[in-house]
Amino acid sequence: MQQLAALLQTYLAETQTPSDTAASQQTEATVEDDANGIPTAGLVGSACIADGVNCLGDNQDTSTYATLLNSVLLLGPEETAFIAAVNLSVESVNNNHYVSVDINNASNSSGVASASQTNPTAVGFDSGVLTGSAQQGLTALGITIPPEDTELAENISKLYVTFIARNCQNATIAAANAYCIDLMGRSLIPLEDPISIIERSYVVPGTTAGGYPPKMVYPYIIAATHSFMAQ
Repeated sequence: MQQLAALLQTYLAETQTPSDTAASQQTEATVEDDANGIPTAGLVGSACIADGVNCLGDNQDTSTYATLLNSVLLLGPEETAFIAAVNLSVESVNNNHYVSVDINNASNSSGVASASQTNPTAVGFDSGVLTGSAQQGLTALGITIPPEDTELAENISKLYVTFIARNCQNATIAAANAYCIDLMGRSLIPLEDPISIIERSYVVPGTTAGGYPPKMVYPYIIAATHSFMAQ
């Protein structure tokens, strides 16, 4: 994951206008679990409902939400942000029924766009292109995995990459726009509004619960340095 994020960060720093630098931040879990992996506090699950707060979901099988907890994203008209993560739905990982990436207007917590991928052996949503996207996305962008990045080369099929842009034809990612979540200019999120990104992973196959948060590897968000801001 770190090797993939570093490659995308370097690419973004070399290609993104107006910034000639880039940064990455890893998302964090939004819930607290007990020793048995049962959610006891956070944004999802029965604890959320019992506390009378604005929940992101209403059951315990979605305990593996991850988001930028202490910052949000600002995205200019021709800017791109990358999301690099473990594809928990591929059969070689097989750690959930489906995974989704949700894009929200952080100013009012409204969802505006998403991508998701279903485990091939499970029923679920399938509105995005996540499986195979890490390797195919790098290839489309002309990014070569360095020989020393052996762990990335060995595990690239288990990862995904998706992009966020207000214009998926911008020069930074036009060659790989099949993996872009299009914010349609300013129509979905106004230019001045912050963006929050949430990854959901649902139900480990053969169980009735989500993945165990302490063992989860959460996504990296890569963007121009000035695009991250404290909440």
